[in-house]
Amino acid sequence: MLNISQNFIEKHLYKRTIVSYLLFPFSIIYLAITSIRRSLYNKNILKCYSSNVKIVSIGNLTSGGSGKTPFIIFLANYLKNKGKKVGISHRGYKGAYEHTVHLISDEEGVFPLDTSAGDEANLIARNCYGIPIIVGKNRTEAIKVLEDRFSLDYILLDDSFQHISVKHYYDFLLFNSINPLGNGFLIPAGILRDSIGKIKYADCLVFTNAEKDYRIHRKFVKFNKPIFRCQYKAQAFIDTYTKREVPLSEIRNKRILLLSGIGTPDSFEYTIKQLGIDFIEHKKYPDHYAWDSRTELLQLEKEAIIKKLDFIIITEKDYYRHYNSPTFATTTLYLKIKLYFHNRQLLEEELRNKLMA
Repeated sequence: MLNISQNFIEKHLYKRTIVSYLLFPFSIIYLAITSIRRSLYNKNILKCYSSNVKIVSIGNLTSGGSGKTPFIIFLANYLKNKGKKVGISHRGYKGAYEHTVHLISDEEGVFPLDTSAGDEANLIARNCYGIPIIVGKNRTEAIKVLEDRFSLDYILLDDSFQHISVKHYYDFLLFNSINPLGNGFLIPAGILRDSIGKIKYADCLVFTNAEKDYRIHRKFVKFNKPIFRCQYKAQAFIDTYTKREVPLSEIRNKRILLLSGIGTPDSFEYTIKQLGIDFIEHKKYPDHYAWDSRTELLQLEKEAIIKKLDFIIITEKDYYRHYNSPTFATTTLYLKIKLYFHNRQLLEEELRNKLMA
């Protein structure tokens, strides 16, 4: 059933179909509500929280899959390496602490892994050592906790372009170059959470999964914002059981199944193909989906035996979501990635002149 859900997204929300047109009237209602809300904040009818710490938003226009998590990992470590004190506020989507505020790491390091904090929050914490990270939907309260507990220069807000109840110092707006706007419709007829016109509120645009010569459409260029292109580069394949790094030579020319529950599974597939790895099938589940039920695990293991698989490959995000779940008998690897910027020098210039000024 959940596989059908992912297929529905790809078939009807990435393309314009009869179904998306039938849903379009609801998108008009959604647009009206979000526009009125932003207008109320712009006119100071609704008050937003203003912090003494520089609040940096990493967000998108779409409902997931734009690469916010790898980007926030890059940015947090970049600022830290420049001697800045950084904290991170993450919603902890579908985690146990989403409706409260809960610290999962501090300047001394990461607390014992708590899978209930959410897959993305744990992924960030494991890749941002010594950076305080708090989870919770109430960003104002989360920011206040970070302000009280730590002396910070910056607080990075994950997935917060639409979170306008907190005043932003700088807004990064991310797009996945594979399909940056879906079918161009707003939720629920498409994947847009805001109209394209809201790009004017961003300070810069970042296109992930973008080749060096990726052509930016004029609908983005017309806003006259700094634009940066980046790609995911594989760092390592890690055995989920032994934690051993598995060299690429052991993976090529093997029978492989890809398994993912992320916002844009085609991004994962593209990165694997770039490494020259062939695979039999890619099972695509919806974002944040957990395949940890006994029935589902047995079914997947049965398929692995029938198909004579050598490896199952998952994303690092999927790994942290299933950290305490039973493992497959088939050797399972997760892929560690990092962001590579084609115009890194220009990006650093923007960070120096605008963000760190």
